[in-house]
Amino acid sequence: MHNSLRIGVLCLVVMYLYLLGIGCAARKQYIYQRYHYKKKPKVEKRYKNELSNCERSDKCLQLPGVEKTMCARQCMALDCFHELYGNDLLEEGEVDVRVTSFKGCWQKKYFTIARSGL
Repeated sequence: MHNSLRIGVLCLVVMYLYLLGIGCAARKQYIYQRYHYKKKPKVEKRYKNELSNCERSDKCLQLPGVEKTMCARQCMALDCFHELYGNDLLEEGEVDVRVTSFKGCWQKKYFTIARSGL
């Protein structure tokens, strides 16, 4: 009887691990354009200033949580926002794995504007 209990427990552990593996495989995978973001003091300061200005804008100021985040990013770089979040909006409590790509897209836009002299 003691051996059959061990075998039963072992079977339960194996089934649990198997189901856990399926759950991990079913985790949502994001497919999105990835942009490199090189953190430089001047660029980071500019990014934070622009983000802060957008968050304080009339359009975004009263919005809560993730809605404010999305509003500010649209304000900063609408084309980058649509490219990275357009098909899958950020949800409350979600870890934003696309933020670095957003910063990279914004940085690319910022340098394009800076070089053109606008």
